[in-house]
Amino acid sequence: MSAIPVELTTMTEHAILRCPISGGPLRSLTATELSEANARRSHETPELSAGYVSADGQYAYPVDDGISRLTPDSAISLNGAAPDTALRAEKESVQAFYDSKGWQKDEEGVFVDTALFIDPNPSIETYMARCRARVQDHLPKSGSYLLDVASGPVQFPEYQAYSESFAHRVCVDLSMVALQEARRNVGEDGVYVVGDVTNLPFQDDSLDGVSSLHTLYHVPHDEQADAFREIYRVLKPGGTAVIVYFWQTTPWRNRSLPMKIALLPSRVVRRVLAAVRGRSANSSSAAKNELYYHAHDIQWFEQQNFPFDADLRSWSSVNMDFLRKFVPKSGPLSRIPAAIFWAEERFPSLLGRIGRYPMIVIRKP
Repeated sequence: MSAIPVELTTMTEHAILRCPISGGPLRSLTATELSEANARRSHETPELSAGYVSADGQYAYPVDDGISRLTPDSAISLNGAAPDTALRAEKESVQAFYDSKGWQKDEEGVFVDTALFIDPNPSIETYMARCRARVQDHLPKSGSYLLDVASGPVQFPEYQAYSESFAHRVCVDLSMVALQEARRNVGEDGVYVVGDVTNLPFQDDSLDGVSSLHTLYHVPHDEQADAFREIYRVLKPGGTAVIVYFWQTTPWRNRSLPMKIALLPSRVVRRVLAAVRGRSANSSSAAKNELYYHAHDIQWFEQQNFPFDADLRSWSSVNMDFLRKFVPKSGPLSRIPAAIFWAEERFPSLLGRIGRYPMIVIRKP
């Protein structure tokens, strides 16, 4: 299979796409329409060599080096004034964070975002790899298209394995940098789209499976329910979506009284060590604080009038701060992550409800 340069796109691949403004199908730009789109494009943007146009001929969308820009704010109006299609400020901040920082690499060649959520402790990293791998247990075993919502660079082997039995992995992200990196990891079987999870540019019932990890709590809080509905809308009947979310409130959240008491000794030690090393104890969280997020709790989720039933299972019942504070690199306590994983496998529904990161599994009849 090959990537999807727009001029080589088949009718089958066209059929999954839709205009994010009109909701109608898309087709390739004709030579005349391409000239018109270039005449109307912003002078700050590169000249188009390929693109899509809505079936009514109203809106053109650029394809840059094989990456399709299918967000409303990327539309070029070919017939009259374009509607107000600017991204919300929260989405712009997320896009800017990942383009300028999150998916840039540090001196060791590690993505900045990845470095925040991995740890050199082998017990912790083994646990996290097993959590990443468990998503695949609930995805369809094969199909034409696996949609990866907010794919990022698809940097972990466990992530890459999700689509190994699919003809195409459709990587969607607001970050152009993420998609450029994803293309290096996924290769020719990938379809790469700048898109918004609250307005996915795909036809109803068009994708065999969907994965979305650590994405929806970065969506504006009042649009997160729309994002769940969009994922369900594009899922084929018989397909499955797996969404990893983050509950704001759990019995052992860091701000609860029991956890404040339990964490007090480790916080004192961390501050002393930070003072000795001459840096802030909170420096590791500085980048995270720049990134918009709003996590709801399970009560919010259960109160939504969703058109689907969801199976809540545990992805990870604890967060990275917990693991770093309580799991040493050696000794008996280094077995804590393995014990946690065993409990999550034994009681997936319970820990999916009360743990930190639920895996929300949605099946479309």
